[in-house]
Amino acid sequence: MKPYAWSMDGEMWPHITPLMVKQGQRVEFELVQPDDDGASDPSARPRIPSGCDRRPALPGRVRDTVLVMPNAGRVRIAFDADNPGRWAFHCHNLYHMQTGMLTEVRYDGIAV
Repeated sequence: MKPYAWSMDGEMWPHITPLMVKQGQRVEFELVQPDDDGASDPSARPRIPSGCDRRPALPGRVRDTVLVMPNAGRVRIAFDADNPGRWAFHCHNLYHMQTGMLTEVRYDGIAV
């Protein structure tokens, strides 16, 4: 029987690779919930696409939480990296976060 485990981009906290950003950069993450194939470890896949220094308009409302629907749901979020530091990026379902669905957004040049 597989353990109850959730991940982000296939990694589970605390064994993660931080998502590195640079101050002043436009950052986009695409969160993807895989198809429901019966697996016990669905994951969101954050990414920083190439060309993300461009400054398109940010349509939509400002939010700190989004819902990614199951079965291939997708949500793209964007922000301007203007608040240097180390930031938790996690699922707001606490039982998902506690079992590994947590990573870090870290600004380049910020010490561990």
